This record gives sequence, structure tokens and C-alpha cells, in this order.
Amino acid sequence: MKKAYIFCSKGLGDSLIFALLANNLKRNNYEPILFHNFLDEINDLFDFEIKKYPKEDEIEDLLDLSSLIIINSDSQNINQKVLKTAKDKHNDKLFELHPSTCKGNKGFIGDHKFNINKTMLDNLIDFCHKKLKLNNLVKDNGLKNFEDLIYRKYKKRVIIHPSSSDINKNWPEKKYIKLIKKLEKKDFEPKIILKNDEINNFSILKNYALKFNNLLEMSKYIYESGFMIGNDSGIGHLASNLKIPTLIIFSSRRKKDFWRCDFYKNEIVYPYPILNIKGLRLRDKYWYKTIYTSKVFNKFINLTKDFL
Repeated sequence: MKKAYIFCSKGLGDSLIFALLANNLKRNNYEPILFHNFLDEINDLFDFEIKKYPKEDEIEDLLDLSSLIIINSDSQNINQKVLKTAKDKHNDKLFELHPSTCKGNKGFIGDHKFNINKTMLDNLIDFCHKKLKLNNLVKDNGLKNFEDLIYRKYKKRVIIHPSSSDINKNWPEKKYIKLIKKLEKKDFEPKIILKNDEINNFSILKNYALKFNNLLEMSKYIYESGFMIGNDSGIGHLASNLKIPTLIIFSSRRKKDFWRCDFYKNEIVYPYPILNIKGLRLRDKYWYKTIYTSKVFNKFINLTKDFL
């Protein structure tokens, strides 16, 4: 069976999205291996293998065994070393993918032009069809249910993830606190999730954050929760992938479709248009001022109507 290697960028959301490629390659008689540095903690939920990135001295021998190499290129040193080796020795079977909503001056990077008006999942389905020539495609990464748990057991429990990979994408903490109070008045049970490297960015919410030993523990907790609210982040994609209804707050109108948590039913909130004066970066600085707590709360209530 032909081996296909998919090397993900470092984010959780990116790895879950790129797992769609592994699932569809498996459906087309490849033996896919997905490389990511911590998604292997939930490998039992997938029917394909997930491994950590190889060590530098293992890269060349590993790539020699492959029939297809797909790399979601990013700034990680090991990611760049894999990419360089693949370009130097296996360029005929390499696809470099660099999804981005940045306009840039040089056009798109990599071997596939992404459409920012489509979600990432839809873009990767297009890539599978047009570039890999695969058949029998599904918009799904194959993540399985937890057989020993009750799906959405606690229907009024709401996961709140107030952080993201970029602090500038975060809706302010004080607005999340107002939202939490509104939710509690309607008998919802907000629960804060923050990763270890995110806690110190919060002065109050850090005192209420749940602690998990690994990604599997967090996934199980989310699976039994009713809803999820947060910024554009990997935990949002994980919740969506676990079939939990999500509400995501975007800092940019340009990103709202492309990075949408599209595995399951979702709502989004994004800023009103702000006049962009060159050099002042008004959109980056003031986007959150146009997203009121009441707007997020009302969107959430609308999301709950089909699930309570």
C-alpha cells in the first residue's frame, strides 16, 4: 500500500483540519501517517496513525519510504527541515500547502491556491479532488465518538475558551466575564478552559480555569459538554470536531469564513467594518469595540434553539 505522509503545522486546529486529508487518503487506498507533536494523544479516536515529528537525522530515511508528501509549512524549525529535504530529494511527490488569508504582494505560497471565501475543510476537499485526483471524498477527518461517555450529557454546560494563538485575536477578558454572568442568569454552566501557556494572560479567569493532564482528558470533558464559545482557536475546532455546537468570535471579517469551525453546527460573530487608514492599523487595534456582549449572547441563544 502506498504511504502518504502529512506534516501538520504546530496548531491543534490545523492538525484536526489536515486530518481530513489523512482520512480521505485512507479511503483511497493509501496508508496515511499524520505528523504532529501532540495530536497523537488522541490517536485512538482515528483509524490512521498519528506520530510526532521525526528527529532531524531520521527525516531523509523516512521520506524515502513515501509515495506522497504533504506539508503544511510553518515557522517551526523541524517543519522547515522536512520541507527542505522533501524539496531537495522528493519534489516530484511533494505538495506544500500554506493556507492564509493574508493579501501579500507575491500571491499565494505553495502548490494550491486557497479560496478565502470557503472554509478550510472545503478548500482541502477541493485540493483532494483537483490536485490529488481522489474519489469518494468526505468532509470529515474520521474522528470517532467516545463509546464509554454520554454525548452532550451536560447540555447546559458551556465551554469558554477566551484565548487563542495570538493575543491580538482575543475578545477582552472583561467582556467574557460579562458574558459569563449573562449565561449564568439563564441557568447555563460556563466552564473556563485555558492551556498552561495561556493562563498568565488573564487576571481573573485564570482562577477558574479547569486543569487537564493531556488532550485526551480535555476532549472527553468537551464531548460531554453542551456548547462551546471562544475565539478563533484550536479548542474551537476540537469542540466542533466532537460535534459540539460552537460560537466563535473572530477578530477579522477576512478570516471568518476561511477559519470557521466547520465540522458541525456553528455560529460566528465578527467586527463591524472599520475604516482602514494606511499605517494606523485601526482594524487590528479596535475590532473588539464593535463586538458587544449582548451581540455574542444573542447569537449564542440562537445557536441553542435546536439543541435544548
